Amino acid sequence: MRSRRPPRAAAAADWELYVPRSWAAGPDRCRAAGLSEETAFAAKPELAVCMVARFLVAGHRAAWVAGDEVYGGTPKLRSALEERGTGCALAVARSHEATTSAGKFRADTLANSLNGVGRIP
Repeated sequence: MRSRRPPRAAAAADWELYVPRSWAAGPDRCRAAGLSEETAFAAKPELAVCMVARFLVAGHRAAWVAGDEVYGGTPKLRSALEERGTGCALAVARSHEATTSAGKFRADTLANSLNGVGRIP
């Protein structure tokens, strides 16, 4: 029997409370929930940019970051990662347009061409 090394552990390194716009716009609701009156709305990708920046500025390293299309559709997050030399695998909507050396194409058209299903026009 061969022994196997256990996989590396992963842990949350930071967190932000997501407060929906409707809550942030209602000071009474924020107070009732124990939030300060200064609580402001921030989209989830904006919170992610702040968390990644804090993580990297604190001296931690990440070879890459992954996210679903909520995060992949946010150029600011992708730019923040690229500026810091952090790789990323961020999903995008099929209708997302990407610029390539051959021109601008929808993500689904590019994916299909890679799978041999379609061709780039």
